[in-house]
Amino acid sequence: MYVVNPLDRDRFHLRLLLLHRRGPRSFRDLKTVNGVVHATYAAAAVALGLLEDDEAWRACMTESSALDTATQLRYLYVTILLFCHPADPADLYRRFEVNMMEDFNRRFQNVDRARAACLKAIRDLLRARGKSLDDYGLPSPDEDLLEPDQDDPMFGAIDAAVAWQQRLRELNDEQRTVYDRVMAAVDDNRNVQKMFYVDGPGGTGKTTLYGCLISSLRNRQQTVLSVAYTGIAASLMEGGMTVHSTFGLPLGTLTEQSTSSITMQSLRAQRIREASLIVWDEAPMSPGLQFTVVDRLLKDIMGSALPFGGKPILLAGDFRQILPVVRRGNRSSIVMSSIKRHSLWREFEQFRLTRNMRADNDADFAAWLLRLGNGQLPSVDGIPDTVDIPPQLVCDVVDLTDFVYPQRMSLANVDEFARRIILCPRNEECHQINSTVLRRVTGAQRTYSSIDTVVIDDADEAANYPTEYLNSLHPNGLPPHKLTLRVGSIVMLLRNIDPKRQLCNGTRLVVTELRPHNFKARKLSSADDGQDDIILPAVALTSGEEDDLPFQMKRIQFPVRLSFAMTINKSQGQTFDRVGLLLPSPAFSHGQLYVAFSRVRDAQSVRVGMYCDGNGRFVTKNIVYAEVL
Repeated sequence: MYVVNPLDRDRFHLRLLLLHRRGPRSFRDLKTVNGVVHATYAAAAVALGLLEDDEAWRACMTESSALDTATQLRYLYVTILLFCHPADPADLYRRFEVNMMEDFNRRFQNVDRARAACLKAIRDLLRARGKSLDDYGLPSPDEDLLEPDQDDPMFGAIDAAVAWQQRLRELNDEQRTVYDRVMAAVDDNRNVQKMFYVDGPGGTGKTTLYGCLISSLRNRQQTVLSVAYTGIAASLMEGGMTVHSTFGLPLGTLTEQSTSSITMQSLRAQRIREASLIVWDEAPMSPGLQFTVVDRLLKDIMGSALPFGGKPILLAGDFRQILPVVRRGNRSSIVMSSIKRHSLWREFEQFRLTRNMRADNDADFAAWLLRLGNGQLPSVDGIPDTVDIPPQLVCDVVDLTDFVYPQRMSLANVDEFARRIILCPRNEECHQINSTVLRRVTGAQRTYSSIDTVVIDDADEAANYPTEYLNSLHPNGLPPHKLTLRVGSIVMLLRNIDPKRQLCNGTRLVVTELRPHNFKARKLSSADDGQDDIILPAVALTSGEEDDLPFQMKRIQFPVRLSFAMTINKSQGQTFDRVGLLLPSPAFSHGQLYVAFSRVRDAQSVRVGMYCDGNGRFVTKNIVYAEVL
């Protein structure tokens, strides 16, 4: 099929329809969607969800307003504002204002108070993402009509009455030593450095330790910034946010000249200024250049030349796990990107947690896992970076899926497989597994097609990338062009949709309802936490530098992909009840094999799908950079 310049709108949209409609009988038939004859090819493409237009967001909101609660509709509206970039946000608000304030109308029996409460709820959701009503041309609520604010929308209000004293009593001696040292630094008013790092493998209680610190300080009405490199890790912390969002770090590759987007007079700067402690989890995943940007920001905000502006900071992590990703990096460049090679590292007071609270379940497995992570297992035939996998942990490749998932899967038995996963080193293997396992799900099916465009100002150059070529691309950070879902299938979010509700990049959901313009899903980790199902629209997603494309591509699609399988890297920070580790190709970076095995608590919960070598042994790579341990 010939390429058509997007500026030739009529023929471009005609071509777009021909790519997605099978066997049209006439031009009129091509413009007909669900029995409605549209005036133009563009309108028909919009109706099919193939073309970007505000009408798509209106259709999405209309669909939800007839079926969902006002709270869900407000969340959906804010998601559209943040990720879909509608042409007229205020018009979208006016059209659905009555629906979005329905619950407040019932509560107050007063339209003006209901409108003010609705705008405040939207304002709070936007503030949590560093945005404002004014950014979208929306009116401010009448403050005189609002009830007293009982929530901190930016960093997540945590009930100060949490039983932190009980938490404190449960700390072991190692944890209590760190707790006392950090609390003493918080209470020390002298202008001295207050920087700490606590190291420990999974199960040694890092989360328990900083959870106790956070609740203790918040019980004293003090602000704590809880941050982590990944959205998943942040969602496991009380009031957690990503490092990027908390400190306004630029996306993409950082340089020595990179700066924060936070201005000195902003609300975010004020929150940082007021913080008594910064807790930074999964710190070994953070590149050292993040230290540089955050250090510079805190010095400016605090007006102090001390490292991190003299702000008490506690880092936590495990250097046996995956290190910062360096594109096309070798061992030397990856090690040099680590925070251990940053000039500030030597200033940190360091602690180690060694008592593994999970070891009671399987002490032998915990000991083997630690030796694996430390690179202390014997190599095979003297070949570096190789290990023997114990035969009792191995199963045939074709049996691995049966070990993890039942033959028939649906919403009715989702609890049986919700906390199970197949892990693979690379995305290509995950895609194959996901397609295979989806066939076991018995729920209703729907396929959604994305709208793909090239982000290039020169229309002639954009014409060099035809639609079907863009549709064929599957960048790692984007959903597929053809997204096939079934009710009861497991999906993973690809963006930080709402960290406050723990809807982060990597969060797994179960699909509960499929609709033409949106779908409903529920967090797997919180089926009983009382939260409503979430409503997800298709959003605008762009490729990143890690996708190795010669251009930037925009794909409008639901921000999810199937997640019966995921990469080992993506699994870091999560715990599962059962894991199948598929190794058609070996692990290829520091800590990958250790991360894969440490997603479970005992050896009975993991199996490795791999083939034996000519000597009947199960040999694979275990890459460990001893210089960072």
